[in-house]
Amino acid sequence: MRPGIRKLVLIAGWVVWTFGVLELVSAAYFLTVARTYYRPLYLEQRDDQWLWRTEREDWGAWHLPSSSAHHTAPCFSVTYRSNAYGARDRERSVSAAGPRAVVLGDSFIEGYAVDEDRRLSNLLERDLGYEMLNFGSVDFGPLQYAILYERLARRFEHDLVIVGVLPSNDFLDNDLEFYRPWRHFRPFYGANGSAVYVRSRPRPDEPTLLSERAVDLPERRGRVRNVLGLFWLYGVYRELRYDATLLTDPTPSEYVGYFESDRTRISNVTQSLLKIRQLAAPRPVLMIFIPDYRDLRYVETHPGSEDVSVVAGLRPVLEAEGITTIDLLTEFARRGFGEQASYEALYLRCDGHWSDNGHRLAFEIIEPVVKDLLGRQRPLTQ
Repeated sequence: MRPGIRKLVLIAGWVVWTFGVLELVSAAYFLTVARTYYRPLYLEQRDDQWLWRTEREDWGAWHLPSSSAHHTAPCFSVTYRSNAYGARDRERSVSAAGPRAVVLGDSFIEGYAVDEDRRLSNLLERDLGYEMLNFGSVDFGPLQYAILYERLARRFEHDLVIVGVLPSNDFLDNDLEFYRPWRHFRPFYGANGSAVYVRSRPRPDEPTLLSERAVDLPERRGRVRNVLGLFWLYGVYRELRYDATLLTDPTPSEYVGYFESDRTRISNVTQSLLKIRQLAAPRPVLMIFIPDYRDLRYVETHPGSEDVSVVAGLRPVLEAEGITTIDLLTEFARRGFGEQASYEALYLRCDGHWSDNGHRLAFEIIEPVVKDLLGRQRPLTQ
């Protein structure tokens, strides 16, 4: 072999050997201590969560019954599964062998971005031994909570209703003018504050609509990215470019949350929550107000503001109707999670929903109340 060719072979061998070592080191890194989630395309599960979600029910957003989907993002990878009724939950019977609760809410209650067994309702069920029927869903607001409870969840024998209220968007989720550009198929509040079926568009061609939202399917990534995505090293490059800046300080122009001031929106949400109380009677109702990262950040930078929040004004109104309430914003702060360095651990930095830590802390706060409310109940029939 000529010296020049031999030199090229040696260089090529060294390059391949070095690349192989770096690829193995990269794989070990992502399988153990990486700050982001990454898998090469040959190991990656299809990110098809939006194809699992539907908008065909009267209450709008829901899930395909008896099906599953995978959801991958830079800081998590999770599989969603639904039961025969379309709830992200295990199979449940309509009849109950003992006391159990129905749990309503949006993505925080559904357990968006976390494994099912690590979300709030599952932690409660495992600890207390009472069934917690989870009817949470992404893209949900209080009007939808009430409709879903009346038309589906109330069919199941239960002794307690738990509602997760997210001030960050629950005052907007069923506001027609706010959501008109989004073209969601869901119920909205009517002009007089009554709960009527007003939709921003006709019933959709659902497969087309939802597939448009599945923007990260492999065939949409481009050929070069698909080739690079076959290697663990590409994940290192992606992580070096990754900037987890989602959890940033809210600006006054974009933040409302706990400080919603629109009287019509507040009245509409209040009516929906009281409607759930009416439908649930004589069962007790527990309403949990859930802060997102922006709520905690705002209160941290505006001391005392929590005392004049919409939640502070709404809780006495609900409690006067016999509803038990918990404000997790004040409870988080009371337990030492009132500063950025501590509460950042409760939320996924690439997404903003609760991490496992957030669900665990909420469970620790809520568990004694649920235990008391369910422990003194005798099974009720429909």
